[in-house]
Amino acid sequence: MKTSHIVSYIFLVIFYWIFAFTAFAQSKNEIKGDRLMEEYAFLAATESYQKALDNDVNNSRIKLKLATCYQMLNDPENTVKWYSEIVNDDELIEPINKYQYALALTSAGDFEEAKKWFEIYGREVPDDERAEEYLDQLNNIESLYKDSSLYSIKLASFNSSFTDFSPAYFKNNIVFISSRGDGNAKYAWDNTNYLDLFISYKNALRIYDQPVPFHKNINTKFHEGPISFYENGQKLVLTRNNFEDGVLKKSSDGVTRLKLYFSSIDGEGNWSETLPFSYNSDEYSVGHPAITEDGSTMYFISDMPGGYGETDIYITHKQPGGWSKPENLGPDINTKGNEMFPFLHKGSILYFASNGHGGFGGLDIFKYDGESSEIKNLGFPINSSRDDFGFILSEDSNEGFLSSNRGSNNLVDNIYQFEILKPNLFPIETKVVDSRTNQPLANAFITWEEFSSGAHASAETDSIGIVNIPMKLRRQYTLFVKRKGYKENSEYLITKDGTEKIIIKLNPECQSVRGTVEIAGEAKDNGDILVVLTNKYTQQKDSLLISINEYYDFCVVPKVEYNLKIDKENYFATSVNFKPMDDQNIELDKFVLEEIILDKTITLDNIYYDVGKWNIRTDAAKELDRLVSLMEDNPTIEIELSSHTDSRGGDASNLNLSVKRARSAADYIVSRGIEASRIIAQGYGETKLINDCANGINCTNEEHQENRRTEFKVLKY
Repeated sequence: MKTSHIVSYIFLVIFYWIFAFTAFAQSKNEIKGDRLMEEYAFLAATESYQKALDNDVNNSRIKLKLATCYQMLNDPENTVKWYSEIVNDDELIEPINKYQYALALTSAGDFEEAKKWFEIYGREVPDDERAEEYLDQLNNIESLYKDSSLYSIKLASFNSSFTDFSPAYFKNNIVFISSRGDGNAKYAWDNTNYLDLFISYKNALRIYDQPVPFHKNINTKFHEGPISFYENGQKLVLTRNNFEDGVLKKSSDGVTRLKLYFSSIDGEGNWSETLPFSYNSDEYSVGHPAITEDGSTMYFISDMPGGYGETDIYITHKQPGGWSKPENLGPDINTKGNEMFPFLHKGSILYFASNGHGGFGGLDIFKYDGESSEIKNLGFPINSSRDDFGFILSEDSNEGFLSSNRGSNNLVDNIYQFEILKPNLFPIETKVVDSRTNQPLANAFITWEEFSSGAHASAETDSIGIVNIPMKLRRQYTLFVKRKGYKENSEYLITKDGTEKIIIKLNPECQSVRGTVEIAGEAKDNGDILVVLTNKYTQQKDSLLISINEYYDFCVVPKVEYNLKIDKENYFATSVNFKPMDDQNIELDKFVLEEIILDKTITLDNIYYDVGKWNIRTDAAKELDRLVSLMEDNPTIEIELSSHTDSRGGDASNLNLSVKRARSAADYIVSRGIEASRIIAQGYGETKLINDCANGINCTNEEHQENRRTEFKVLKY
């Protein structure tokens, strides 16, 4: 599962996108996708929308629906992919779309592009403080790494290949939520199992045993969790689907909400039938409890009317007549986003997850001690660019657990165990780079293991490919590094004085694209030729300097579109787009560079007009598109675009016709995005014949055709 389901799966605050479009024709696949969206079956909806898009590749409406589905599935890479294609469509895109795009960019680790879109959203919706919060945090991102050497973090031993999250202390043991069920019932959202509570007991060796299902009176066939225990583990309060007699109940708008329930344990270890919280409602959700040890005060989250955002944190107190009316914790803690997963430490320090206070992206974990209005982001490695939530801390504050979908498989939530380190550990700066380009690699997953003790921990590189690894001095370590799209690597290290810096290179799992460049005619110099490869999805650029007939060679990823541009001083730059398929190395056709010579006339082939007409025909448009591409590849050149006729017809009418044709061709080029100031349209009529077919000379149609031409020449570059 992905942790957007923390809002949906666990809390069922449905951020379902309502498409308010005017009437339009829809394919059967798009209609099916809409129906699946209405049923919250977002994974299945993406498949239907993709099929619809295959037959209508430029349909921005379907792309927005795909972006929304992937947003609900908390898949930032695919969310970014689809939003990036439509986010500049002002007729389709609303300000909130731009905010969601910025959030996805942040979660994907593209902080610079995210800042751009937070700024745009902030200008359009100035009263939403979330954009400013994210900008402040992203502009000071280094502050979130200053305490990174204080933590050692690793995957908890009781994780599975399914989603596991939201741990809670139960005496010396851990109770958590998991989808590792029997698989008999599936949740349509992303076709995963319903969630149940599991318990992992800590044995005499202080190792957590393999988990088993929690008590039968607590787990049902629908969603359970999160949970909180109190009164020395004799009582609990948990979140559960709203159901009655085994049937899910829905609100007036057709949504199944969540409710809180209480239970207590008897002398034989059996939990009682659950009792509902007095402020449960069919019309809004309450859940994610955090209760004091004596049961006198409880925090929880809700989307009840009157809140500040999508989900807020509330507080209630136990009174003789029952629980007090819930109070919203106010705007210091709650934002227009989601505040969730509260945890109370020592009865007064509140930890919670939020996507409205800024940070690395997704849900980050924050601390509020109640003594001031300051909300502290716990920083790296507790937080990452993915969703981080479900934080708990031991009573002695030495260790704890958290949930996150960071790591090599960003589609699944896992539980991480962390330890707060002693001061004899030193942060060793470790940087991961691409072996071919030396470009830093964000989101590379590093596990380090001390040779003598076997102690190990893991972390993820930041946006500039760096992580500070806490290590002991004069010890032997092995570092294991992996990242999506790259081959795994390991490095052996003996620490010295704590000032060393480590660089680890990863080889891409990729294919080769190669080719050569030659010069038309005789080359006047042997100067370098610049070859630039651009990933059109990420906009990452790689470049090489080569000589004439020397091979360029780049590493490319299958099924991603690229642009390869060839550039040499005083020559026309040229480019090509291509998309490699699986297991295919590519050798591109040889590029031939033409020298730029001012005022040299170049004839455009196949520019034909109907007799006496000047409108651009389809066959002429194809040739003019080549000139558009040339001007795009060479953005500094300015040209004269000229049109010529043969001698048949009157001189004045021929001149007038050629002027109209030249202007029509120039207008077409401008319509394709070229600045009008770069083109001078000139008609010459029959004044510049290229053969002897002047007035009164008998010539064949072919000879006259030679004079009917469109040309251009470079005036400036």
